[in-house]
Amino acid sequence: MLCAIGFILVLIFVKNGDAETKVDLDKQEKQSVLASIMKTDVFTVPESSSVLDVMRVLVERKISAAPVVDSEGRAVGFVSDGDIMRFLSKRSHLYTDPIVMIMQASNDNDTFDEKLAALMRMNVMDVATKGVVGINLSATLPEVCRVLGDNHLKKVPVLDKGEIVGVVNRSDITLYSMRTYLKAQHDL
Repeated sequence: MLCAIGFILVLIFVKNGDAETKVDLDKQEKQSVLASIMKTDVFTVPESSSVLDVMRVLVERKISAAPVVDSEGRAVGFVSDGDIMRFLSKRSHLYTDPIVMIMQASNDNDTFDEKLAALMRMNVMDVATKGVVGINLSATLPEVCRVLGDNHLKKVPVLDKGEIVGVVNRSDITLYSMRTYLKAQHDL
């Protein structure tokens, strides 16, 4: 009788152990997908940087955006080429008369160099998006897609215990998804 009870307990333990192992493996597999497609060579910029310093990093590294970090390395913002474009496209006045707006638009080109020079002297936090929308390293691809889509982002920092460990963008996800699909269809 004791042997039968012991055998049943062993079966239950082994069965539950297999289920727990499967859950752990599924979680690791999901993490490894995000970890495998994200870029880990993340270039951050200090919050004390000028926009000129940031532009140098973006141009030299051939990237379009970078997380802004405080003195302890925590993300406090995100600066992108879109932030730069928004600043450069701002008009000094709001015009309601279409004729005045058209006339002023031709004059806007005259001040572009001045706007650019002023922008380069500014602190990065004056143009960066404050706060950071990030995604946890354990996030699934649908979660990453939702964060990117809901927030109208092209890329998002990947965080592990609050530390930036990578960046993933829409094209990384699209490329991975298409390759995976085509591979499953034996087209790749």
